[in-house]
Amino acid sequence: MIQTSYETEVEADTIVVGFREISRFYCDGLGQELQAELGREEFAQCKNILVDCEQLNYANSQFVEVLLRLSRLCEEKEGRFALCCLQDFLQQVFQVTRLESRWPVYASRDAALIELNGS
Repeated sequence: MIQTSYETEVEADTIVVGFREISRFYCDGLGQELQAELGREEFAQCKNILVDCEQLNYANSQFVEVLLRLSRLCEEKEGRFALCCLQDFLQQVFQVTRLESRWPVYASRDAALIELNGS
């Protein structure tokens, strides 16, 4: 059973995935669940994915696995993948693991969407 919470929404050409209030991150099936959800018709025209981490209060290697899966999905659509609103602990994890150089990270959702959607 997936014990995590997220929401998805569309902003122009970008799917925004926002994780909410996660105290533990269980990945069993989450990557597949998200991939299936993002494959729905309402998301078909979107090529970019933005992961909003503003409310994320826990992350581990399973979270990174989900990010890698979402990033690959963007690559398949020739889109762009980015993150925004990283909490201090997650910024430290990204620095230590050097993931900060893999994907663009924006301070705010608005800044990320302006860059991703080109407006």
